[in-house]
Amino acid sequence: MPADTVKPAVPAVQVMPEPAMEPEPPKPVLPPYKKKIVASAFNIDAPGQVEDINDIANGLPRELLDRLQRSGKFLVRRADSFLGTGVRGETPSLKMIRELADTNDSQFVLSGTIRNAERSVEKKYLGLWNTNQRDIDIELTLYDGGSGSLIATHRVEKRVKDDVLVGREKTFGSKNFFSTKLGKAIDGMLDELADEVDMDLGQIPLSAKVLRVNNGQVMLDAGASSAIAAGDVLAVYRVKNEMPLTTAQQAVFGMPEMRVGTVAIAQVQPLFSVGQLSADARSGDVRPGDIVRSEPRMEVQGQ
Repeated sequence: MPADTVKPAVPAVQVMPEPAMEPEPPKPVLPPYKKKIVASAFNIDAPGQVEDINDIANGLPRELLDRLQRSGKFLVRRADSFLGTGVRGETPSLKMIRELADTNDSQFVLSGTIRNAERSVEKKYLGLWNTNQRDIDIELTLYDGGSGSLIATHRVEKRVKDDVLVGREKTFGSKNFFSTKLGKAIDGMLDELADEVDMDLGQIPLSAKVLRVNNGQVMLDAGASSAIAAGDVLAVYRVKNEMPLTTAQQAVFGMPEMRVGTVAIAQVQPLFSVGQLSADARSGDVRPGDIVRSEPRMEVQGQ
């Protein structure tokens, strides 16, 4: 290379500083209160199809409630009565749903129907080989106990082959029951339904009722068992009237309400709590039967 040849300088690479990450804006998050739910006995469309299963009408809701209880998100109650006749029952009335919720001190009502549990034979190889099979079809219905309105309906179906009979000596929900092929299928269906209920109710606030009011203090029918703690602030609502909002087809939306103030929790017992009403709530004449509801808290993501 000639001596007078100058190699051009390589420009320095400039590294642009990364922009500072802005914190995510606060998002509303519901407090993790435990909500009360009652389950009725399940209806059976064709009782003759489940004669080999001991007490499936009460066993299904019992096992479903057990899964919801273990999740740590619910307080469960079981009612042995049916929402309907128990066999091909019609859609329960709003009064029936609300009475069941009120009697069992529950925010939600869970009902269900065994739509099908029929056994059949699948013929193979021109009838030279047969396989026993059984379809199990369960429908779950979830209601708001305060208004009787429908929240959600879910339906799960499975088919079991070969060993399809259970035997009444195997108590529903027992180890022997869940060791059968049909029991294993129902076990998975119950897990699926419990997950659906959890998702349905996860974004619905806790609701409790005012039991007593005395000089600005209010007693609620929810306490430490519902994860309520001293210092919590809940909103107070008044139901405007007893007539729910409905569509032209009589589907129920809910009950019209108005917000009348707040209550700050001061004392907590296992099943009830006592709080101080805000000034605007006192002027609104809060009375027993009014609704107290949790409201979302603003939480910054990542903290």
